[in-house]
Amino acid sequence: MEKGLQQQVFEKLKAEQNGSEIVSQLMDILSLSRASVYKRMKNEIGLTLEEFEKIRDHFELDLLPPKKVRPGQVIMHLPEKADDKDPILHFLRPIRHQLDILAKNEDASVRFLAVSFPVFYTFLYPVLALFKFLVYKNSVWIPSHAKIPPLAISSMARNQEYINTFSAIRDLYGRIDSTEVWTSDFFQSTINELKFYLECNLFAEPSEALVIMDKLRMCIENISGMAEKGNKSIMTRHPEKEEGGRFSLFVNDSGHFGSTILALSGDIKQVYLTYDQPNYLFSNDPVLFEDSRTWSKKVVDQSTPISDLGKMEKIKFFNQIREKIKQERDAIESLVN
Repeated sequence: MEKGLQQQVFEKLKAEQNGSEIVSQLMDILSLSRASVYKRMKNEIGLTLEEFEKIRDHFELDLLPPKKVRPGQVIMHLPEKADDKDPILHFLRPIRHQLDILAKNEDASVRFLAVSFPVFYTFLYPVLALFKFLVYKNSVWIPSHAKIPPLAISSMARNQEYINTFSAIRDLYGRIDSTEVWTSDFFQSTINELKFYLECNLFAEPSEALVIMDKLRMCIENISGMAEKGNKSIMTRHPEKEEGGRFSLFVNDSGHFGSTILALSGDIKQVYLTYDQPNYLFSNDPVLFEDSRTWSKKVVDQSTPISDLGKMEKIKFFNQIREKIKQERDAIESLVN
């Protein structure tokens, strides 16, 4: 097998599977010794076509035919498009799977550059998360000519499968160390969406817009607490156990970055790039990862470290957000009435 393709096979395998179990499983399915498996993983011995097919079939890997990659080019992967049956769950399942793999390693970390509300924090409140994903569904995942049905957020948010999925993703992300750069008006896009849906009479019960605003306010209070403590324990299933990952929050309004996530865990090095919120491309290319890490570090260095501000400066920053939220809630209440 071509060495480039063999390397891609094992990079994909490491990205999608539990690293501590990969070698043992390969020994079983290929009937090889541990040393022989390691030699194949290091590209010292080539995989036979039969070995390749066994790996592909056992791990259910979506592997494309080999492609020639010229210097300066990288391979990007496009996740499977959300289906029509339930695009929200279809979109979230692979994210939950990937977070589960990342969180298994104690050294897992994420660097997240976000130009709008980082969706992981909306999972603190199912009503808020569901509203965001219904907006994505109506604006990105369904045909533009399709009629948007009136939103019935509260009843949909009682769906147990949504609750379980939101809770699992929140818990997993909450246990991973993260360095995050947001804009100071990260919450504004959600408010603008609420106003738009109200003005277009797209709420079955307009008063639900106020419920969502209240959940947004509560979410920001939780973020303030995480920034104060420097960890994300409040996102985990058992906050009292202090199992949360470290949380370093920065703010940057330069506009010189797009939504980007770098995930690092054991041998896993991945880059996620948003191209049509929330749709994304991802890559395991090591050159792209290192280039993105260098570039994103510059963004972090040029940002205001909210988590490291003195207590009074931190209070001032979040008080400005609280005042803005209050003003916007009053405006939305006027629209409701």
